[in-house]
Amino acid sequence: MVRGKSGSATLVPSKSATVSGSLEPPARGLTERSRKAPVHRHDWALDTIEQELTDAGASIRDIVVSRTYIVDIEECEAVADALRERFVDVRPAMTMVEVSRLMAPKYLLEIEVEAVVRSHGE
Repeated sequence: MVRGKSGSATLVPSKSATVSGSLEPPARGLTERSRKAPVHRHDWALDTIEQELTDAGASIRDIVVSRTYIVDIEECEAVADALRERFVDVRPAMTMVEVSRLMAPKYLLEIEVEAVVRSHGE
């Protein structure tokens, strides 16, 4: 298991990796405007996921499932656009769910992904 700053990734013998707990950035250091921008938060979470996968021997191209938990469903289109932009070369099964609250009120979205590592010939 590889533990990162915002979650953990596990590469198991079946060559799969899961990254969970990828939240938006901490509020400190962000302006109010950037904190409210769903694409910015989503990009930060996706950058974290990409790094966690790399640390576990996988890549964003290996993602087969993506789940997004979002507090404000009104942001769903902006978040979906950010996902589509990042997943240019891959089309994982994607679910977005509105939740009433995440682990702390300061968090407005969370992403988790599952990846299957493929050899270069597949």
